Amino acid sequence: MLIRFMWNIRSMLGTPSAPSVVSGSITNQSLTIEWKPIVLTNITHRIQWKYANVSSTWSYTTPDATEPNGPNRVHLHNLYAYSSYQFRIEWLIVPWLRISIYSKPSEPITTLQYGVPSTPCIITTFLPISSSQISVNWRQPDLIIVLMVMIMMISIHIR
Repeated sequence: MLIRFMWNIRSMLGTPSAPSVVSGSITNQSLTIEWKPIVLTNITHRIQWKYANVSSTWSYTTPDATEPNGPNRVHLHNLYAYSSYQFRIEWLIVPWLRISIYSKPSEPITTLQYGVPSTPCIITTFLPISSSQISVNWRQPDLIIVLMVMIMMISIHIR
């Protein structure tokens, strides 16, 4: 019965459109996303995010990190500089039964860089080419460690 109900709802409403970034809204710590509006006005929505370039789970945005900018547009702040995020929209169909419909994820959206990197790169090779030139190869710091620290900070902030 519940499956039939959900099928009817999905066929009636469709699915939310994937959110997209509003042109010119990206800074080093914020951005604005928008999505196509729903025909029905009594459907509540929530925004989920995750890091785009690492294995991560979907999390809900916190009220202090979002600023509504219209019925289907929101400004997100308190983001990390030069980090890639994905967002999706959740329509809450029957909240007390946890019945929701999710949009497809947005394309990865990267905030702008800012200042000197917070962690140093790791130099992998350093070779002299001539008396006045060198060749340096490096890689990013282990992002998983940086992400673990950020997730711990976020979870402490939410409590």
